[in-house]
Amino acid sequence: MVYGSLESNPIKKLIKIIGYGFPIPLKLVDNLRSYIFIDNLIDFIGVCISHPKAINQTFLISDGRDISTPDLIKLIALLQEKKVKLIPFNLKVLKLLASFIGLKSTFDKLVTSNRIDTSHAFNELEWRPKVKIEEGIRKMLGLG
Repeated sequence: MVYGSLESNPIKKLIKIIGYGFPIPLKLVDNLRSYIFIDNLIDFIGVCISHPKAINQTFLISDGRDISTPDLIKLIALLQEKKVKLIPFNLKVLKLLASFIGLKSTFDKLVTSNRIDTSHAFNELEWRPKVKIEEGIRKMLGLG
């Protein structure tokens, strides 16, 4: 998932919830997701345009560190200097509630893993993300 702009970012919902100070019932989520900061994506596209080994290749890229939803929530809260309360809640019940109120897709994005293997891009093009996820989230929040 690409992140960077608060206007078009699925992480925006998490940021709002954290800002309200509501308890978040996702403590039991055990997932890992790959994210790519928009600046890293733009940098990678530039590499692909000029690198001869990129011709006719397909690459999967990320910031190089997968992160769980609870850890992402904690990171956002830390960077915003907000307190966050992650509470344990039965995920099957939460999924049922999310389905009932039309948020099943959002729920699935928050609790499922979605990891990619970036080794082809890293090895073939010797590309590494310039911005780590912590710094990308900081920039997205307008903090640096």
